[in-house]
Amino acid sequence: MPRATDDFAGRVVVVTGGTRGIGWQCAQSFAARGARVLACGLDAAELEGARRASVAGIEAHHLDVRSEASVRALFQREAAADGVDVLVNCAGIQRFGDALQTTLADWDEVLRVNVTGAFLAARHAIPLMRTRGGGAIVNVSSILARLTAGGRVAYVTSKTALIGLTRALSLDHAADRIRVNVVLPGTVETPMLTDAWAQLRPDRTVEQMRSDVGAANPLGRIGTPDDVAAAIVFLASNDAAFITGAELVIDGGVVNKLALPVVPRNP
Repeated sequence: MPRATDDFAGRVVVVTGGTRGIGWQCAQSFAARGARVLACGLDAAELEGARRASVAGIEAHHLDVRSEASVRALFQREAAADGVDVLVNCAGIQRFGDALQTTLADWDEVLRVNVTGAFLAARHAIPLMRTRGGGAIVNVSSILARLTAGGRVAYVTSKTALIGLTRALSLDHAADRIRVNVVLPGTVETPMLTDAWAQLRPDRTVEQMRSDVGAANPLGRIGTPDDVAAAIVFLASNDAAFITGAELVIDGGVVNKLALPVVPRNP
């Protein structure tokens, strides 16, 4: 559970993909710290679930990050009066397939949601952050931007592009006192992950997959949404005031398991 403090009191936080998984945990964590949180999502059932949860400080809003009209309307209607202090770009989808298996429609959808959606949200949040004297953007990439897995060409490309977007935004808007960072979560138990397990390993239960994958992690478990949300809250906080353009890996140490081929010495 998020710890209750007031270090974000009076701040406005927008979380795309904020009605499920990591995004919903971020919304709760920021709200517990006093923020007004706009938890944005597209799925009607998830939006209704967020509203029924009635978490103090959280407002659930419909948002289609693929549409600039939808993004513009959200920021102008719900955030313009107060400005925006924090944007968390968490909206994302995954489609499986290599370059031959992936349709152009799937490719376009993944890039539009995962990359263009983050760009559009930043494009409309930044002017409102300027009115507040600065702000923070945290993009949610994936460890697959570092450790590429097969059969995910669109997803891996999109998550790698978010690192470049982060670097560009952090440089372009440093003078505006807007910090931009990116997190790279590893295996985290979210609806996206369990849906993927069901698709890729129908022979295994969620409990079995959790045990198998966790055992291969140096820390002996898979991640939780709270593990990632805690890092995102930190990067958005004043404690990270001198951090921008950074990549924070949150994978329980998996990236360190890579071993380069050993080059034998000359006799």
